[in-house]
Amino acid sequence: MWYECIPSMAIITVALSMGNVAAYTVNKLYQGNAYNRIADEGWDRFLTRRDRALTGDEYKVNGLEVIADDPKQQQ
Repeated sequence: MWYECIPSMAIITVALSMGNVAAYTVNKLYQGNAYNRIADEGWDRFLTRRDRALTGDEYKVNGLEVIADDPKQQQ
C-alpha cells in the first residue's frame, strides 16, 4: 500500500536535513552566530564592512535609521 513508503521517506528526509542542522550547530558553537556570512565576492565584502562600520556587528539587522542623514556625521 501507499503507507509502506513512509519509513523510507522519513529516513531520506532526516538524512538530507542533517547537513543543515550540523552547519547551524557548528556556526553557533564556534562563531557565536548561527548564520555564516560568506564574503567571497567584492560586493559581499563591501556590504560586510559597511554593516560592521554602521552597527559594529555585521550580523545585526539594521535599517535606514542607522545611516546618518548628513554624510559628514557618518564618519
